[in-house]
Amino acid sequence: MIRRLQVVERVGAPTLFTVDRVPYDNALDARVALSAPRVARHERWKVRERDSLERIRQLYSLLIQRATARHLEIRPAVVAAIMQRESQGGLSPLLDAMGPEGRGDHGHGHGLMQIDDRWHRAFIASGQWRDPYASIAYAVSLLADNFSVLRAAKLSSLAYPDERERAAIAAYNCGAGAVLKAARACPTKDIDAYTTHGNYSAEVLRLAEIYVDLVKLASPPTVQDAVATSPAPDAVGSLPQPD
Repeated sequence: MIRRLQVVERVGAPTLFTVDRVPYDNALDARVALSAPRVARHERWKVRERDSLERIRQLYSLLIQRATARHLEIRPAVVAAIMQRESQGGLSPLLDAMGPEGRGDHGHGHGLMQIDDRWHRAFIASGQWRDPYASIAYAVSLLADNFSVLRAAKLSSLAYPDERERAAIAAYNCGAGAVLKAARACPTKDIDAYTTHGNYSAEVLRLAEIYVDLVKLASPPTVQDAVATSPAPDAVGSLPQPD
């Protein structure tokens, strides 16, 4: 026997969920019913995630563009996605305070980009981590350093730009040394092998794609876009002729 989730509605009372026993031949329906609340929670999380990235775009996109302007390898979308992963733009419930001055990771992660005081003592001691642009610019400098270290390693597993980008993102979380260790063991180990939850760069790149879509939606159409999307006449004769 397997349990099935049923919805019970009562007038003037909140919706209740009850569980009945059903035979095994209805096991698939039961699994679907039991998973429905999980699917609903996942959909709500996706909406909150997108809203958080949109807030990052509205508040910090200009600062991100300014910080990445001289670093051609570093995409603004990746920086925004790292901010989302690290602090949800300063709104993570794991922070001790909301906003750019929030600290997480048991007090070690500082600011929007969660710069760790165990590895970046001078920057944290300066207090600049509280400033949104300074925090973003420092994170960009760390990514740039990661790219330099990874290029210098000249590993075949990091030969292509997209592979180096993913490795640089992973190194932001676990350090370039750990990423190089994983890269040398490729394909036995994934580049995220030593990152938090083993998926840091993959998650950041997924978030970056959402951010790119949000930027496209917010950008006004250009003349080129209008020309590209306008229907072309079948022939000159199909155009309206003057009287």
